[in-house]
Amino acid sequence: MEFEVNLKRRADIARNHTATHLLHAALKQVLGSHVNQAGSYVGPDRLRFDFSHFSPLTEEELAKVEDIVNEKILDAVDVEISQQELEKAKEMGAMALFGEKYGKIVRVVNVPGYSMELCGGVHVSNTSHIGLFKILSESSVGAGVRRIEAVTGRGALAYTRELESLIEEASAAVKGRPTTLVSRINALEEDLKSEKHRADDLEKKMVAAQAASVTADAKDVKGVPVLVQEVKVQDVESLRNMGDTLRDKTGGVVVLAAPVTADRVNILVMASKEAVKKGVHAGKLAKGVAQVM
Repeated sequence: MEFEVNLKRRADIARNHTATHLLHAALKQVLGSHVNQAGSYVGPDRLRFDFSHFSPLTEEELAKVEDIVNEKILDAVDVEISQQELEKAKEMGAMALFGEKYGKIVRVVNVPGYSMELCGGVHVSNTSHIGLFKILSESSVGAGVRRIEAVTGRGALAYTRELESLIEEASAAVKGRPTTLVSRINALEEDLKSEKHRADDLEKKMVAAQAASVTADAKDVKGVPVLVQEVKVQDVESLRNMGDTLRDKTGGVVVLAAPVTADRVNILVMASKEAVKKGVHAGKLAKGVAQVM
């Protein structure tokens, strides 16, 4: 029986594995010595690193961690791998994972002057082989434990191309270029605000016109003017504005029904101070109207 190693897949795993060691050291450098590995995943497509820390990382901290790892990649440092006795490895400063069991002889993966860990996995022979390190996300996975997901090498290239494609698509959607995307979005937001202001003004005028046309329909009920109307408005705020106007004009009770969909209606009941003094309770009226409808 023959077995064949997929060298391309192996190289991708090695890039992500060595990058995990560099990431661990960078996190300690940026956040503090309390950072310790709490779990990890290393595959050909990406890496995941869980670590002890008490709060989310800021954008500045993430950028700093990313920069440190990429600097070590650009430094093209040879990765030294050796077999050592456990005690000697500890004396050398090799970092062991809490909870892991080690034999008398251990494997030490050393990026000289930067990272030294006990590890049995596959690694690159030089940090430059990682190519590029890019953090995708940082999140919480439990109390006091954070998670970073990242890509290297071919994964980082694929991620970059995906972003480029999204930027090109977004630029086309706003009829701009990638270099003017932000300014185009800002301009469109300003246009949208202006249109909304115009729409709001028009809505107010329409509400006022409706209010003026229905005020005369108020009927006297036990000495209190009562106006009941079905009205057409765009939202609840417009319905309230119309209710305020009609209540002030009638000086009594206003009951408005505004159809939203075929099976949903917004109901508004308002009572003037004069009506309340005569025993009118808008909340009880609204409940009764809702039950009838």
